[in-house]
Amino acid sequence: MLDQIWFEISGTRLVSENSIAERNVDIVIAVDKIDTEGDERTESFCEMMAEKYLKSAVRDFKLPLNKPLKLDKIEKPDPKKLREIKRVPFHLAVKIYELND
Repeated sequence: MLDQIWFEISGTRLVSENSIAERNVDIVIAVDKIDTEGDERTESFCEMMAEKYLKSAVRDFKLPLNKPLKLDKIEKPDPKKLREIKRVPFHLAVKIYELND
Protein backbone atom coordinates (compact mmCIF):
# COMPACT_ATOMS: atom_id res chain seq x y z
CA MET A 1 0.00 0.00 0.00
CA LEU A 2 1.28 3.45 -0.87
CA ASP A 3 2.12 6.15 1.63
CA GLN A 4 -1.24 7.58 2.67
CA ILE A 5 -2.81 10.27 4.80
CA TRP A 6 -5.71 9.07 6.93
CA PHE A 7 -8.73 11.11 8.00
CA GLU A 8 -11.69 10.32 10.27
CA ILE A 9 -15.11 11.86 10.81
CA SER A 10 -18.05 10.78 12.99
CA GLY A 11 -21.69 10.99 12.04
CA THR A 12 -24.65 8.76 11.18
CA ARG A 13 -25.70 6.50 8.30
CA LEU A 14 -28.89 4.65 7.52
CA VAL A 15 -29.16 1.22 9.18
CA SER A 16 -29.96 -0.29 5.78
CA GLU A 17 -30.74 0.97 2.31
CA ASN A 18 -34.53 0.79 2.80
CA SER A 19 -34.55 2.08 6.36
CA ILE A 20 -35.15 5.49 7.89
CA ALA A 21 -33.41 4.49 11.13
CA GLU A 22 -29.87 5.76 11.60
CA ARG A 23 -26.77 4.40 13.33
CA ASN A 24 -23.63 6.12 14.57
CA VAL A 25 -20.54 5.57 12.44
CA ASP A 26 -16.92 6.60 12.21
CA ILE A 27 -15.84 7.03 8.59
CA VAL A 28 -12.15 6.66 7.76
CA ILE A 29 -10.72 7.89 4.48
CA ALA A 30 -7.26 7.05 3.14
CA VAL A 31 -5.75 9.28 0.44
CA ASP A 32 -2.51 8.47 -1.37
CA LYS A 33 0.14 11.12 -0.72
CA ILE A 34 1.86 10.52 -4.06
CA ASP A 35 0.02 11.08 -7.35
CA THR A 36 0.38 8.95 -10.49
CA GLU A 37 3.21 11.16 -11.76
CA GLY A 38 5.25 10.70 -8.57
CA ASP A 39 4.58 14.15 -7.13
CA GLU A 40 3.67 14.54 -3.47
CA ARG A 41 0.22 15.93 -2.69
CA THR A 42 -0.15 18.52 0.06
CA GLU A 43 -2.11 17.62 3.18
CA SER A 44 -4.74 20.26 2.35
CA PHE A 45 -5.20 18.81 -1.15
CA CYS A 46 -5.57 15.31 0.33
CA GLU A 47 -8.17 16.63 2.78
CA MET A 48 -10.08 18.27 -0.08
CA MET A 49 -10.07 14.96 -2.01
CA ALA A 50 -11.29 13.09 1.07
CA GLU A 51 -14.17 15.55 1.58
CA LYS A 52 -15.15 15.35 -2.09
CA TYR A 53 -15.29 11.55 -2.09
CA LEU A 54 -17.07 11.40 1.25
CA LYS A 55 -19.87 13.61 -0.09
CA SER A 56 -20.21 11.77 -3.39
CA ALA A 57 -19.64 8.17 -2.27
CA VAL A 58 -21.39 7.97 1.10
CA ARG A 59 -24.58 9.82 0.29
CA ASP A 60 -26.44 8.68 3.42
CA PHE A 61 -23.75 10.07 5.75
CA LYS A 62 -24.97 12.87 8.01
CA LEU A 63 -23.18 15.09 10.49
CA PRO A 64 -24.68 16.02 13.86
CA LEU A 65 -26.72 19.22 13.73
CA ASN A 66 -24.65 22.42 13.69
CA LYS A 67 -21.37 20.54 13.15
CA PRO A 68 -19.33 21.63 10.13
CA LEU A 69 -17.66 19.09 7.87
CA LYS A 70 -14.18 18.83 9.41
CA LEU A 71 -12.01 15.78 8.91
CA ASP A 72 -9.53 14.85 11.65
CA LYS A 73 -6.12 13.59 10.56
CA ILE A 74 -5.35 10.28 12.25
CA GLU A 75 -2.73 7.54 12.27
CA LYS A 76 -3.47 4.48 10.16
CA PRO A 77 -6.02 2.36 12.06
CA ASP A 78 -5.76 -1.36 12.64
CA PRO A 79 -6.73 -2.94 9.29
CA LYS A 80 -8.83 -5.54 11.16
CA LYS A 81 -11.13 -2.72 12.29
CA LEU A 82 -11.71 -1.32 8.80
CA ARG A 83 -14.63 -2.34 6.60
CA GLU A 84 -14.49 -0.94 3.09
CA ILE A 85 -17.69 0.79 2.06
CA LYS A 86 -19.20 -0.78 -1.04
CA ARG A 87 -20.57 1.26 -3.94
CA VAL A 88 -17.72 3.75 -3.62
CA PRO A 89 -16.71 5.00 -7.09
CA PHE A 90 -13.44 3.46 -8.14
CA HIS A 91 -10.56 5.83 -7.56
CA LEU A 92 -7.00 4.65 -7.07
CA ALA A 93 -6.03 7.45 -4.71
CA VAL A 94 -8.98 7.36 -2.26
CA LYS A 95 -10.40 4.51 -0.15
CA ILE A 96 -13.33 4.92 2.25
CA TYR A 97 -14.03 2.67 5.25
CA GLU A 98 -16.24 2.34 8.29
CA LEU A 99 -14.29 1.90 11.49
CA ASN A 100 -15.55 -1.04 13.55
CA ASP A 101 -14.64 -1.07 17.24
